[in-house]
Amino acid sequence: MTCKFPLSFFAFLLISTLVNADDQTFLNPNEGTSTLDSQRQEHRTLLFADNISYDQQKEIINASGHVEISRGGLTLYADKIVYDQKEDKIIAIGHVKLIDDQNNITFTDRFDISGDLKQGFSEAIKGIMSDDSLYAANRVKRKDGTHNQFDQVVYSPCHVCRTDPSKSPTWLIKSRHMVWDEETGDITHADSTLEMWGIPVMYTPYLSHPGPTVKRRSGFLTPFFGGSGNLGAIIGVPYYWAIDESKDLTITPVYTRENPLLMLAYRQNFCNGHWEFETSVTKSHYLRGPKDNETSKNQLRGHLKTKARFGITDNWFTGFNIQRALDDTYLKKYRFLGVGRESFLTSRVYTETFWNRNYALLEGISYQSLRQEDTTSKIPFVAPSAEMHLLSQPTFLDGTFFLDTSFLNLQRRKGQNVKRFSAEGGWKAQWISSLGTVTDFGLQGRWDFYRVTNLLLNDGSHYSGQRIRFSPTTHAHLKYPFYKVLQGGRFVIEPVAGFVVTANNRNSVRIPNEDSSLFELSDANILSSNRLTGLDVMDEWSRFNYGTKFAYYSKNIGNSELFLGQSHSLSKVPDSFESTGLRSRQSDYIVRANYTYRDWIDMNSRLLLSKRSLQAKRNESSLSVGQPIFKVRVTYTRFPKVTIPGISIEQVSYGASSQFTKHWSIQGDITRELGRKGGNLSHGGALTFEDDCFKFSTSIVKTFYQDRDYKPGVTVMFRLSFKNLGEVQISGDQFGLGQKPQAKEEKKDDEKTLNDP
Repeated sequence: MTCKFPLSFFAFLLISTLVNADDQTFLNPNEGTSTLDSQRQEHRTLLFADNISYDQQKEIINASGHVEISRGGLTLYADKIVYDQKEDKIIAIGHVKLIDDQNNITFTDRFDISGDLKQGFSEAIKGIMSDDSLYAANRVKRKDGTHNQFDQVVYSPCHVCRTDPSKSPTWLIKSRHMVWDEETGDITHADSTLEMWGIPVMYTPYLSHPGPTVKRRSGFLTPFFGGSGNLGAIIGVPYYWAIDESKDLTITPVYTRENPLLMLAYRQNFCNGHWEFETSVTKSHYLRGPKDNETSKNQLRGHLKTKARFGITDNWFTGFNIQRALDDTYLKKYRFLGVGRESFLTSRVYTETFWNRNYALLEGISYQSLRQEDTTSKIPFVAPSAEMHLLSQPTFLDGTFFLDTSFLNLQRRKGQNVKRFSAEGGWKAQWISSLGTVTDFGLQGRWDFYRVTNLLLNDGSHYSGQRIRFSPTTHAHLKYPFYKVLQGGRFVIEPVAGFVVTANNRNSVRIPNEDSSLFELSDANILSSNRLTGLDVMDEWSRFNYGTKFAYYSKNIGNSELFLGQSHSLSKVPDSFESTGLRSRQSDYIVRANYTYRDWIDMNSRLLLSKRSLQAKRNESSLSVGQPIFKVRVTYTRFPKVTIPGISIEQVSYGASSQFTKHWSIQGDITRELGRKGGNLSHGGALTFEDDCFKFSTSIVKTFYQDRDYKPGVTVMFRLSFKNLGEVQISGDQFGLGQKPQAKEEKKDDEKTLNDP
């Protein structure tokens, strides 16, 4: 008859048979019970079996049938065990399985192991580590419960094919010897060969990498390499240094055709925040510009990016985000640094606080232009800028009271300087009736004070002085959706109409426009009481707004939406706003159209149509069609010239991608500038293989534009990543490949395991 023995029997075995005399715990009357309990927990051995017999003369215990032994976080399963109490030795036979407290599992048919399950020997062994890595070895010797020595071993973190387990995984390592130290987390291989898809590709006499318990470890990361027309060959070998539990440093020497480049990336966590620092430095050829044709050889070049954020209290925060480059074209030429597409670098220092429904901010901002046409002395810096936003709980007529205040101090070395204080307060509410109508209503007023110095007026003179203005505003808009079920779908018509009444003639030529130069009328702001992006120009034109939303939602043919809108001003809008959509009294037409069909089609379009010719003055449209097996996409943009100075006003991008197998994918893109002076801007493509344990990617980009010493050319980059052997995702902020360092890298020394900061 088979049975499970009661707990009292386990206690008897614990005292009389399974525990060595040296391991027994005796009660000390001066010792606390918590210490006693912890000692008992560490030394307690539990045995479960269907059948148990004890030879008292030989002091041998035999157990068979679903045998389970647990001690100190280790559990041993077997069909049969023989425990020799004198030798403190267990022989486990048949379907042996050993599981530790980290969920690492060892399989074998026979395991000779000590009574505390920490010392042992076995042959023909297999195992699964806690990160699902697999290994198989001819022999293993286990010491101290954490030190495992394997002979003739195969190791791989890749999944095994379920339909054909004999099929070689993506990659594996065959080693004459492998040592896995579970205490330090190291796995070291000796006399090893790397195989990919069953083909040997590399031999190494020594290889070390982190085990499954390691989160951070110093060592070399996956190298990146490629080439470009501007730099020639590019080879980078990052080294990751885990300084301590809260700090790490990535050092990356990069080889290029002109001169080597050094990159540093430092990160540190504090108890109340974090800090990141990135920089690079090199010497290379630099062409300042075709106008003065000034050329410098071995010019010191580099960049810096650093940011931090700290919590002063639960609601107070402070930080900074600083970006600088030593010259304008450095980041374009060294595109793998990840910031080559920007026209401006912004540096900001700030402190902010949140409480209830309120917010306050104090900051300073500095800009660095990377465009040749900009003059550094005329670029503004802001120090300080402050704002506060107060919002009440819903109160009178279910509305909320608000107060927004701000202060701005804007300075230039040459040109106009501005000090501005602004305060706007009022009351807003939204009401939904039983009929379904939605009404938005608001009353507010804004007061601005300006102190202006050296403002250039239209007649060529300069003005310095003070200006004050006040503008009250009220607005109300009503929406009423109509709903009907048609042919398995829902059809919705939602007309909206309303008005905004404000004071006119509040804008003055003696008030500079620093923050509202990029306004354009769109579906996002046509119903707003203030359609402008900043405060310097007041939206001073009382107006009627009206529009209609048409929508049809259907599982069979997809979901579609169309919005048409227009604004009618009660007074004439200045000619300077014509290209923004505010034309004469009646604005141009606003159109927004969206259509999606499951995951096959996704179309979006935002248009600004001329009210006279219906020609698109602004067009932002995109279309994506297909499935992962093959998908195409087109993006077209056209902007008024005044909207984004110096930027292409009309361009189109084509792209296609294909996930043509489970692991292989390819994609390509073409960007062209349209118009009489148009042409190709860039061509690009990428080929990627990715599975559970390996990633290979190659990309190629060809550019056609030129900026001083940055010339048109081709850039090719490669990346290889092996899980657990330098597994790293390289940051776009560091290496331009769009990812960040993970917590596990290849190890080349014997540093101890550290916690992830």
